[in-house]
Amino acid sequence: MTPQQSDPTIFGSLKLLLEALPDPAPDYCLIGGLALGAWGQVRAMQDIDLLMMLDDTQRTRLLGVLNHLGYS
Repeated sequence: MTPQQSDPTIFGSLKLLLEALPDPAPDYCLIGGLALGAWGQVRAMQDIDLLMMLDDTQRTRLLGVLNHLGYS
């Protein structure tokens, strides 16, 4: 759990992550085990996999915000 996270679930973490995206948000999609749930293929997982289209500046900024929120 991150220092500023109030919802300790994987969905709470996803919400916090998406709120950390810059405005306007870059193109992204949910992939991996969490995405499989949308298709009825439930899997146990403890991570969030996002595919994002970022340039160097956007990536640096996003990593800085996530680091500030306590992610590493």
